[in-house]
Amino acid sequence: MIPLRPTRLSFWEKFSELQWKMVFSSASGGSGSDTVQNHMYSSNPLEWPLMSTGIAYWVSPDSNAQVHLLGNIIVWYSGTISVVAYCSILVFYLLRRRRECYDISNEAWNKFVIMGEVLLGGYLIHYLPYFFTEKTLFLHNYFPALVFKILLTAALMEHI
Repeated sequence: MIPLRPTRLSFWEKFSELQWKMVFSSASGGSGSDTVQNHMYSSNPLEWPLMSTGIAYWVSPDSNAQVHLLGNIIVWYSGTISVVAYCSILVFYLLRRRRECYDISNEAWNKFVIMGEVLLGGYLIHYLPYFFTEKTLFLHNYFPALVFKILLTAALMEHI
């Protein structure tokens, strides 16, 4: 039903209605998701950290000319290695601190922990939800997480 008079909703009423409609629209396969599921450039979140797939933006009908979305392989792989390295170093420091072996100062330790809370936390918050999403995913969905991964690489290089 379309209202005949303008509705007056508060911000929170509009916000909750929008969230409600988005949840049930995607759960019911809204916006033609069943036809897009088999897109040739769709990808899985497991493929994103190693940049296994790209996206073709344009393919010439007359020649073999193409424009693809591909990341810089050095940036992507060093970022993935940095995430693993940060987690490994964090476990190492935690085990050493449990045994009361303080390898770094408290100031450096606090900086290292805050770096992980912000950067690794931001990376995981932007990456992990896609494992539970049942819609067609593309490489560009990984870009917000990629920013945090690149920042974590720089912060880890500074720490080492």
